[in-house]
Amino acid sequence: MPHCLAYVRPRISTQAWVRCVRRAAAGSQFCRAHENAINGAVLGLWVNGLPERVGMHAGTGNKDKTKPKNKK
Repeated sequence: MPHCLAYVRPRISTQAWVRCVRRAAAGSQFCRAHENAINGAVLGLWVNGLPERVGMHAGTGNKDKTKPKNKK
């Protein structure tokens, strides 16, 4: 059986990712834990739809730009 295709965060670093060392479940590309996580996430998106992106705008990034203040 091949190894799981998922990546996990190691305990020694919160910013690194390493390959899952578990074996893939029979008939799957993922171990049981990752297969269940993926199925649960996809089912949640399918049932509830994609979450709204409140306050997000398409186009160029405007978060660093500030409007000049009018002095009177």
